[in-house]
Amino acid sequence: MKYTLRQLEVFLAVAHFDNITKAAQNLAMSQSAVSGALRDLEQQFDMQLFDRVGKRLQINELGRSLRPRVEALLERAKSLQQEMEQHQAVGELRIGATLTIGNYLAVGLMAQYMAEHPQARLDLQVANTTTITKRLVNFDIDIGLIEGEVQHPELEILPWQNDELVVFCAADNPLAQKIRLSDTDLLQAQWILREQGSGTRQTLTGPCTVYCQS
Repeated sequence: MKYTLRQLEVFLAVAHFDNITKAAQNLAMSQSAVSGALRDLEQQFDMQLFDRVGKRLQINELGRSLRPRVEALLERAKSLQQEMEQHQAVGELRIGATLTIGNYLAVGLMAQYMAEHPQARLDLQVANTTTITKRLVNFDIDIGLIEGEVQHPELEILPWQNDELVVFCAADNPLAQKIRLSDTDLLQAQWILREQGSGTRQTLTGPCTVYCQS
């Protein structure tokens, strides 16, 4: 970039006061620094922004045409600086959640976050554990809330909630009459499970101890 924001500030100050001395006072700069900044700006683009009439400067047609755009640019730069200083610039946060979390927990968390950051934009994607993990690794989402166990070298995994899975059956099922189920009982039972990649399925197909409660 051939120009600086300071040069543009000098240009606007001189355009406002038509005077180097007053512009320098307004910017808390020396007269030589203001003259040098204005001269450098004009020389860099081989242009003249002011007509020199004795010691007085008068903005010319080119300067007048550029002035509104320079003012808009500096206003945007000041707004950006304020946002960075106050840490208020919040962009879009893409969240992935498994089915249960997406239906029962994520909405409340998102509502709380938006109350604290009204300008934030949130996107919620609901899928199983395997899909959420893949989207995280591919940078399609920023954070994942899952129920299954995941080990991946590129992900930071933190426990955040405790949950309990309960196996149930019909009241007239023979398994309902038992206090404790054996491995044989579990292997011979007909199960209704979630799809492959679900954290719930992963938990149920792994090592576990099942108790029945009447």
